[in-house]
Amino acid sequence: MALEFDPRTNSGYAAFRLRFRALLVDVGISLAIFLIGGIVAGVVLEQYPLGRVAAFTLIVGTILCYEPIMVSQYGGTLGHRALNIRVVQANTERNLTLPKAVVRALIKQFLGLFSFAFMFVTRKAQGLHDFAVGSEVRVRNPHLARPADYFVPDQLLASQSLPSATRRITFIALYNVLLFLIVSTMAGLSVSSTCLHQNICTSSERQGLSLLSFVWLALSAVLLSLGWTARLPDARRNKSVIDS
Repeated sequence: MALEFDPRTNSGYAAFRLRFRALLVDVGISLAIFLIGGIVAGVVLEQYPLGRVAAFTLIVGTILCYEPIMVSQYGGTLGHRALNIRVVQANTERNLTLPKAVVRALIKQFLGLFSFAFMFVTRKAQGLHDFAVGSEVRVRNPHLARPADYFVPDQLLASQSLPSATRRITFIALYNVLLFLIVSTMAGLSVSSTCLHQNICTSSERQGLSLLSFVWLALSAVLLSLGWTARLPDARRNKSVIDS
């Protein structure tokens, strides 16, 4: 069933496309800081190796601190502001505290787009990085927004009863065991026996194992989200209202 935004019943959660574009803006800003700062430091401090190291550390620190400081102080980065969205503490209009903004940024940077997948299965359109710290991403100024700028979570979440926590946890564990077996089999087939048993691996084998590890972590997180919201086969919600 297609859902439309109704400002009387919706909290104004920001659409994925706005959040993705804001992410691209912030990535561009970070790259510009890194490239321009690196070039300037390299030219000015050419004869000072320790100065270049200090400048590089300052540049990386600036990039890492950019999002947490902006989110905690102003409710969003330059990318967020450009796309008319803001990050707030759930159910409030308050900015996140700095520690929460730091944790949110680290999870977001580590998981990337995989973290955003959670917004499609949570009641408040929260990515995993939002869910971890209790934040929401909303439209900043409704007067500048269009209906397409809003994300409307699945209203069926409120009309269906959840299976017991024990059943959900059991199926999350079972699906994760199955995922682990599949990833382990893929890892065993993609590397040599020397790498597998003696840990003597080529660079390409190590890169492949790192990629599989990342995929396993990301899919485990997705299974956790789907399982807890009762969207896994054999552990789904019991409908109390049937929508046409």
